[in-house]
Amino acid sequence: LFALLLSVLLLAADTSKGLTASERDTANATADPSLHAANVAIPEDIIRGGGTYMHPQSQSGRRRQQGETGIVYRVGVLAIRGFDNAYKEFNATFSDYLTATAGTRLSQGLTNPVRFELKPLNFNLLFTDVEDRIVDFIYVNPSAYSCIESEFGANSLVSQISLRKVGVDQYRLTQFGGVVFARSDNDAIQTITDISNKTVAAASISGLGSGQMQFRLLQRAGMSYINDPVRLVFTSNQGKVVNGVLSGDFDVGFVRTDQLERSKDPNTGESIDLSLVKVIDPIQDLRGDDGQMFPFDSSTTLYPEWNLAALTFVPNEVNVAVQRAMLDLSRHADIGAELETCYLACGGGVGVTVCREQCETDHVSSLHSELEVETMEVAGDGSQMAPTIDDTDTVGTPFYSTSSLALLAHGARQNGKYAGWRSTLSYMELRNMQEETGFIQKNATTGGMACVRASRIYDAVVCPEGHFRKTVQEVERGCYSDEVGNIGCPEEFQCVCKPCQLAFDVDVFPVIPGAQATSGCAKMEICGTTYQQQTLTFRAVDNRKREGLEMTIVVSEGDITREIEAAPVEAPFEGSNATAIEEESPYRYTYEFDVASSRVGVMI
Repeated sequence: LFALLLSVLLLAADTSKGLTASERDTANATADPSLHAANVAIPEDIIRGGGTYMHPQSQSGRRRQQGETGIVYRVGVLAIRGFDNAYKEFNATFSDYLTATAGTRLSQGLTNPVRFELKPLNFNLLFTDVEDRIVDFIYVNPSAYSCIESEFGANSLVSQISLRKVGVDQYRLTQFGGVVFARSDNDAIQTITDISNKTVAAASISGLGSGQMQFRLLQRAGMSYINDPVRLVFTSNQGKVVNGVLSGDFDVGFVRTDQLERSKDPNTGESIDLSLVKVIDPIQDLRGDDGQMFPFDSSTTLYPEWNLAALTFVPNEVNVAVQRAMLDLSRHADIGAELETCYLACGGGVGVTVCREQCETDHVSSLHSELEVETMEVAGDGSQMAPTIDDTDTVGTPFYSTSSLALLAHGARQNGKYAGWRSTLSYMELRNMQEETGFIQKNATTGGMACVRASRIYDAVVCPEGHFRKTVQEVERGCYSDEVGNIGCPEEFQCVCKPCQLAFDVDVFPVIPGAQATSGCAKMEICGTTYQQQTLTFRAVDNRKREGLEMTIVVSEGDITREIEAAPVEAPFEGSNATAIEEESPYRYTYEFDVASSRVGVMI
């Protein structure tokens, strides 16, 4: 009996042309309940003056070209609160208001009108509809915009001015930040580094103000946001993050700025007592893009609000018309608000018509600038084309409104719960953040940058350098392992517990009947023993999970060197779902090879 000292040099050559592109996630009525007709209620009186409600399933799936119905441009809206709420909040803005303004401007000289339609999107539909050019514009959160801009290209037209109400105070903000907080009586957590081995709660792994902003903060502090906490809990709701910290279920919470101030006690319905929480490492003298003091505590730098962007194939004159209309919306809405107040003061009965006419004279006609008259271009065949809007126009002027347009804009702004729109902010720092945290990576196939798309948390886990993601089964059961003290996961939430492990690029271990190796052999240690001239089988796991790998083992036996080709381990899968099961298999990136000694008294 002798020992085989295995000092194996693994030469791994990636001969594939790149990572195999995963099949596109599909969103259908079965997978997404919000697509079911029964779950999409038609909003009543979306705006003053009406508006057409389009059921998601009634849309054709492609932008209609000029014909009997004219040209239709679609605005994809990320429906984070469901499709029904997306219509209630933004149909007046992106369907009715844009049609009445940009659509009217672009329709001059055309037989049929130019219209705009809202199309609600979930995260899966966002990418597919952009790629397939089903939508022309997108109104999405900054993180999603950064992904679309990186992978497909997009031009931001305007940034939203949010209206944040806290008690009797109102704030018009174009930026927001991320807050790290704990209970004020939790003395164990004073700084960011104290988060290590604590339970941390966030809305989602792909969330911005309640996730990625704080992830970057931890990473810059030399920590791993995914592996340093003992448990990372995703609640899908920032209010539940706040309540969970207050109840002691979570040690630390990640939320966006002003969430603490707006949170309600679930028992009383009253605003929470802010003295019960503390913000960890708040930035001192934090100022917004306007140079003014930011009104809320933030642990992170500030990032821009949601924006409206055009995809790269949309004609420039359309972009300019839309941008102009969005920048003018607040001016129209201000007139509409004054007009509505005046109308209400008129009351009813005798004289109401005269009173309302006087309202329009006082609040609309007197504020008009000279009505803009545009020159129509003439096509080669003598027909008139849509007006060309010169790039040197001063966007937003000259300005003209009507009572119906003013009331339409006022209703749109109220439904959307925003203050207005401004010229676009820069979203470059947001992209820098996503690249730093690994949520935007270089696509090995295309060479371009793309966001990590994940239909499950496992696929979105980005391990720190020198670490590799555990198997699906290990990650799914990670919170019930001895490593984390079997801490578990609340049924209504999703959790990850220490999903990454420190490892070599390739782990090697001997195949021992009846035993399962959990980690590879260390360098220069005895990795297996066998009798002379008998074979010892080894397995090698590619922790980098490369597709199409060819693995060569260089065996040094005394002064003799030889090569062995490792073969992929094939797990016995059968049935119609074999391919899907194999995707989850722990054997997918595992290779096997045999070593036998042909000489006596020589270590391998």
